[in-house]
Amino acid sequence: MRKVRIWKATFFSNGFLLGAGIVSGVLLARMLGAEDRGLLTAITYWPHFIVGVLAMGVNEGVVLQVASRGKSKTIIATTVTIAMILAVLAAIACWILLGYYLLGQRSEYLGFARIYAIILAPTSYVCLFLLAIYQGQMRFNEFNAVRVMQTAIYPSALALFWLAGCLTVETAAIAALLGGLVVSLILVSKLSANLSARPNLAEGKEIARKSVRLHFVNLLMTMTEQVDKIILVMLSSNHQLGNYVVAYTAAAAGSAILTQTFINIMLPAAARTEGAVLRYQEIIRSLRILLLTVLVLTGVMIAALPLLLPAAFGAEFREAVPYAQVLSIALGFYGVRKCMIYILRSWEVSRPAVLGEAMASLCVLAGGYLAFVKNDVIGLCWLLVVAQLVGTVIVWRGFLTTAQNRMVVKV
Repeated sequence: MRKVRIWKATFFSNGFLLGAGIVSGVLLARMLGAEDRGLLTAITYWPHFIVGVLAMGVNEGVVLQVASRGKSKTIIATTVTIAMILAVLAAIACWILLGYYLLGQRSEYLGFARIYAIILAPTSYVCLFLLAIYQGQMRFNEFNAVRVMQTAIYPSALALFWLAGCLTVETAAIAALLGGLVVSLILVSKLSANLSARPNLAEGKEIARKSVRLHFVNLLMTMTEQVDKIILVMLSSNHQLGNYVVAYTAAAAGSAILTQTFINIMLPAAARTEGAVLRYQEIIRSLRILLLTVLVLTGVMIAALPLLLPAAFGAEFREAVPYAQVLSIALGFYGVRKCMIYILRSWEVSRPAVLGEAMASLCVLAGGYLAFVKNDVIGLCWLLVVAQLVGTVIVWRGFLTTAQNRMVVKV
């Protein structure tokens, strides 16, 4: 009964997060238009990309550390220390690299983008890593409540800026920072009693060991998920980029809630399957049900998007409909593969994930430029479908083999 409540609570929390994300996307699309929506993405993309790459998989390392060893007296101080070290590195990297990536008319926003990155790095890491402690303990009430609060701040801030008549590209970016800033301050204040402890070097090394083992796969997953955006940020106009961002937001609405809920719960749960053959069978059965559900939802999304996307985001974005339809297929495959990868990493198995993500990334890297030049944005969308399908098939085969081998060993 408790498991059912956890699944329901996490599902509805992820539903709220997804809904808030869609509302934010709709507000930005309608209030800024395609040109400024694309400009906002171009300004904020690289800080988020660099901060994400330098996260080093620490949040998953913390989840696995807490799930397998329990919460120690020093875990919070150790985690915050790691967050601050990485934040300094990320801020320096953003300051340097943004000078090379924000070119042309976008270069006038270079100073703003650098300040944005300096604030983004520490707030992102503190939120992400401290939330990982709750997730590792399977304290999903606190975990979900904090995520809901963080996500709700963004559309609320956008609406307030709009009502005040001061919604611009810059204030929209500030609104994106407010959620992480407020929640990181709340988390630090709530856990301040534990921050007085001295960070544990041995504990930090163990988290780092787990994180580094996961980080290579994280880099490949990041490349698979972001290479299309990198190509568009570098080659497309603000108008094309704005349409693609809207299409991506609409397409992700189909399966994201299911796959993210599965990952949130199954990552710590799978880490506790030692000696329990039945749990391996349950995980495989759950994945098959998830795959079928995602396929059905994808079909529904493809049929509904011609009506839903213009109605939600505005008639200006009607040309984004075919992009969203194709992307919904690609994201469905990616979501299921991501679920398998997170379970595999909880079992300390990375080879299938490395092979799958590497092949998916190589497909887009090898053909992305040509697909965009020959067939514009829609060509890149179809290339993503092929890449995600190839990666998913590779990971699925490796996942089944791994699970079956582990069941045989336990028997």
